[in-house]
Amino acid sequence: MPKILVEDVRVNQPDENGQPIDTVYYRNPPLYAVYRTDDRVLIEFADDIGQEKAQRTAMAPLAPLRGQINSLIDGWRISPKPKLRERACRYDRRVADALLIGLETDIPAAASLLAEIKDDLIEERKSWAKVLYLACGSLTALAALCVMGFVTSDWYRAAIYPVPALAGLLLTAAGAGTVGALFSIAQQIRSRSILTDLQMRDNIADAILRVLVGAVGGAVLAALMFSGLASLSINNSSFGGAVTCAKDCTPEPETMKLLLIGFVAGFLERLVPDLLAKASLAESSPPKPAAPGAEGGTKSDGGAARAAPQSQPNPDPADLGAPGGDGAAPEDGDPDDTDACLCHAPAADAELTSDANLPAASGGVATPTDQTGDGR
Repeated sequence: MPKILVEDVRVNQPDENGQPIDTVYYRNPPLYAVYRTDDRVLIEFADDIGQEKAQRTAMAPLAPLRGQINSLIDGWRISPKPKLRERACRYDRRVADALLIGLETDIPAAASLLAEIKDDLIEERKSWAKVLYLACGSLTALAALCVMGFVTSDWYRAAIYPVPALAGLLLTAAGAGTVGALFSIAQQIRSRSILTDLQMRDNIADAILRVLVGAVGGAVLAALMFSGLASLSINNSSFGGAVTCAKDCTPEPETMKLLLIGFVAGFLERLVPDLLAKASLAESSPPKPAAPGAEGGTKSDGGAARAAPQSQPNPDPADLGAPGGDGAAPEDGDPDDTDACLCHAPAADAELTSDANLPAASGGVATPTDQTGDGR
């Protein structure tokens, strides 16, 4: 359709796309108009081509936020439920107010308002998703408890299959773990990160898996107790250990302790996985390497004395000749460390040079002894 004028934007009239106009929020001929159709909130820009181009360029940064908001509202606009349609109209009104501010050249304020609207929409979607999440978890827990109660009932044992006593205890622990998982979901539902109801399939899968993990965790922890591989201590009272059952025996631990084990395993969903991970890590961890210096064995035959110089800095050659310094000769008995320096040996008379044969002094005061040459 050809471009329409701002003055022509009226309720029940078609817009440029042929969609009937449902609501006109603002109209300022010939500059702009903000209106609503069945699909979204739209803008009719200025009648002048130059002004229209400038307005489109200025409002373009708001398009991504408007698209995100429309994607969160679309299902409500076409819903058969009046409450959802009214909710969509309420948010569309807020979007129209933000667009009006943007058309009045305050684009940053309009973007801030649209971002706030998007956040409110996400929170409202998540609020409804939390209700559905809790409902799915409760239905899954109820179904699991019904199945476990049916399998462990006296009628099932007599008419269908005689479930062993130990298997019945494990199913009892699994039922307690189911209740513990449901309690954990109810406690953490306010702080748990949940997707919006637009991704409800993922939320349903997560709720079902949490309940199943609690049931399996309760049974596994009870089995660990029965086998004696793990024990639980509460108020300095430990219970857990190997269980042997005859046909009609009542195995330990008692039923109340067993329910407590299953509930704890279901409530703390990371308890059993962490126990299994620690057990696997302990089995697969390599032996620790020997401490440094242990390879040389015991200190004997001068081995410690030979190892020490490797960690010490090289001595200064000028210090080797000082009497009583670090350059003293090593102990006897080690031919590899023989010192050939003669700095400490006494000089023979033939090796001495008289003062008369020395070069003349270049400074100082001459003494009579130096002139005669007898001052050795």
